[in-house]
Amino acid sequence: TSTVELSNTLISIYPNPAFDVVHISVEGQIAYNVSLFDLQGKLISSALNPSSVDVSAIPSGMYWLKIQDVVEGKYMVKKIVKR
Repeated sequence: TSTVELSNTLISIYPNPAFDVVHISVEGQIAYNVSLFDLQGKLISSALNPSSVDVSAIPSGMYWLKIQDVVEGKYMVKKIVKR
């Protein structure tokens, strides 16, 4: 589990490495967008306020997960490993 703070909100991302689903747990009120990118920067998926990201259909490897506060524009990026 990886826990980060974004716009005074705690966000947990788990499990990592992941097999089928990456869960996103948000403590607090925040509107956020989640985007998943490959290592070359190609957007794989994007969603507003998801509680999880389905990674079952993508190949094993490393990816970037970007979580952005849609109001303030602040964001964080985490490396995700898909097994």
